[in-house]
Amino acid sequence: MNFDDTRLEIGAGIREWRTRLHLTQKELAKAAKVHVNAVGRVERGEANPTLKLLWKIANKLKISVVQLLLGPARE
Repeated sequence: MNFDDTRLEIGAGIREWRTRLHLTQKELAKAAKVHVNAVGRVERGEANPTLKLLWKIANKLKISVVQLLLGPARE
């Protein structure tokens, strides 16, 4: 697995966690205090999220950063 694959997996995991909670990208972005485009880019694997952004997203999703990184399939 390479870095790009990892980014795609993390983004797909974030999307799955978000949709499980019936949140829109806009709602998640507002809670994380980032632009909605940033959430979309992370979910598509186009951006490298900072640890702070991952923490904010995980916090809103009510999971740990570790759970966020492992993805919902491994819960």
